[in-house]
Amino acid sequence: MTKKQTLDIKSILVFIAIIVAIYLLSSISKSLEITVGAFSLSIGVLAIIWTLIAKYSLSPKSTLRLFTNSFLACLIALIALSFIKLIAFMTVYSRNLIYIEYILTTIVYLFFLISAYYILSIGKQFGFQSKAAEIKKIIEKKNHKK
Repeated sequence: MTKKQTLDIKSILVFIAIIVAIYLLSSISKSLEITVGAFSLSIGVLAIIWTLIAKYSLSPKSTLRLFTNSFLACLIALIALSFIKLIAFMTVYSRNLIYIEYILTTIVYLFFLISAYYILSIGKQFGFQSKAAEIKKIIEKKNHKK
């Protein structure tokens, strides 16, 4: 069995586990918001797992790996925010939880900002914009010849 096949089997098993968890949660809890919140958290955990798999497939200290670290931090902060919101729904809403939500939201935006910077640096590093301009000129020349 190849490494890719093992990864595919693991992904399928994780997906099945999420479906079973959602079914169990919906049968235990009659609240739609709790079920949807748990589903959201499950998808977030799956996203973290796949991001970690992607991260370790990239070469160390590469720009893409740095970007993946930032993306992973975004995911973790979003899961924490979703978890706080779910807790707030299930309990008496504490005034302090709103401050935690704002802090987590700010952290998410901060990591998205860092991720955007890494995307920009990857674009500059590989010259995507200049190549796109060259391709556009070639297409225009071909269109004018017709």
